[in-house]
Amino acid sequence: MKKYWIKKILSYTILGILLVIATQLVYKYGKESYQNYVDDHEDDMAWVENNIVLEDDYKFGYPVKVVRMPENLTVSEEDYRTIIEKKIKALLVHHYSIESPLFIFDPYREEGKPMYLYFHTGEAYSLQYFISTESIAMQELDTVTYDSILDEEGNPLMTNRHYYQLKTLVPGKKNNIVLRLLDEEGTVIDAENFILTIPE
Repeated sequence: MKKYWIKKILSYTILGILLVIATQLVYKYGKESYQNYVDDHEDDMAWVENNIVLEDDYKFGYPVKVVRMPENLTVSEEDYRTIIEKKIKALLVHHYSIESPLFIFDPYREEGKPMYLYFHTGEAYSLQYFISTESIAMQELDTVTYDSILDEEGNPLMTNRHYYQLKTLVPGKKNNIVLRLLDEEGTVIDAENFILTIPE
């Protein structure tokens, strides 16, 4: 009886080992086949463009667009930038407001991984923003220092197409972002608060 159970245990152990080896071989073969498939299509710009996409990532706490593309895909910096600019342009046919803006995380693969912000307004306004890792409820928003978006001459940039880069976000933390629109007299017209968890 003992021999029977020993044989049974040994047979299951060997079967388990064989299954693990088979799984690893299938995974390795599948990965190599997929990489070969990617390599074979790297010169096909239509295929490359279709396989670089901007998708919502809800891990930020708000639907932030992030770039998804095949692992180990080799594409020149110029081609990559052209594709991303085309993808963003296609998104901007939709209307985005300060209440519901478009956030895109590091679309151009830049140092510091900035967040890009896009929205529109009916009239031209300037934008100020404030970013903190502390709770907004614990701060007096009227007394904090806001960063202003300026034009080339150093004046508040008045526009109805608000396309900005936010560089001061803190990785690995919840970032409270306060946006506010101002008219030519500096009167606050609208304000919104977003909490984004920025990856490390």
